[in-house]
Amino acid sequence: MSNDKEFVPKGEEEIREQVIKDYDLDPDDEANKPFIEKAVKKELDWQAEKLEFSKKELEAKEVLSKAIEQKAKNRTEKEELKKKLDELLADKSNNNGELDNPKGEPAPKSEPANPVENEKLSSLEKQVAELKESNQRQKFSHLTDEEYNAINSLAKAEGKSFEDTMSNNPLAKNYLETNKIEQRIAGATGAPSNRTNPSTSLKFEEVDLGNPEHVKWLKSDPERVKGFELWMEKGGADKILK
Repeated sequence: MSNDKEFVPKGEEEIREQVIKDYDLDPDDEANKPFIEKAVKKELDWQAEKLEFSKKELEAKEVLSKAIEQKAKNRTEKEELKKKLDELLADKSNNNGELDNPKGEPAPKSEPANPVENEKLSSLEKQVAELKESNQRQKFSHLTDEEYNAINSLAKAEGKSFEDTMSNNPLAKNYLETNKIEQRIAGATGAPSNRTNPSTSLKFEEVDLGNPEHVKWLKSDPERVKGFELWMEKGGADKILK
């Protein structure tokens, strides 16, 4: 197990005495002095490196410890928010006269909603929604903001989850696939290539977006680009992305 305490280096004199002792040297002998000083310097340099490493190791452990504490705190806060939300929803349900009435007696008149309780409920619902939104954005951090916002808007419009929309909605899937193709086209460079140059009769399924000559051939005709995008929307993107 690694030591959680910072490394404490020895002093120069202590090191010199240790070198003399370990190698059984006479410190007054002029012939031994260069070796002693060289050994002392080497030990001092090694200790300096070890001290620096020890500091960085402790800093890394501290950062990790804080991250773990924050994660546990977030989990606790979410659990408390959920508990309070459940309690407020239960109180609201009871106040609206939704209690069981097995005897068939007339339900008592419901009391007017408490504005303070309603305000607390709205605040908690907002906090829960914000937490869910933050966690969801982190889960799909590989998407750009533009991609995430577009799919999120589509999911909300259809009343479905973000995951379901991203995986099963054809509009969302086609949007992401088209974005990938456009990024690959935009990222293509004019570097020399040993691949065959395209001819005027090149088919869309033969297009290699990694070949700068193919990309140049596509961009040379706006109508060809439109035709290529239409071909991708009808299933050609699956072939290109393989």
